Amino acid sequence: PYCDKIVNYMLEKNMKFAYVFCHNMEDNLQTIKTKYNWSTVPMVIEISGENSEDRKFIGGCDDTIKYFERLKSGEGTV
Repeated sequence: PYCDKIVNYMLEKNMKFAYVFCHNMEDNLQTIKTKYNWSTVPMVIEISGENSEDRKFIGGCDDTIKYFERLKSGEGTV
């Protein structure tokens, strides 16, 4: 449900994003969970930079919504 919630949020806000479905890819999913020290899904990672080399882990669904709402209100920067 949280994966659907964040996808719907981003669609409603016309945000550009890529969705990676990790079903049946437990090894890859575990690698990402370990890398970002995060145990649940979704895991939202902001990718930027000229060659998409800059990656910032934002968090899960609620963390991501709060992050973008803060940016929208001018409380944060990208």
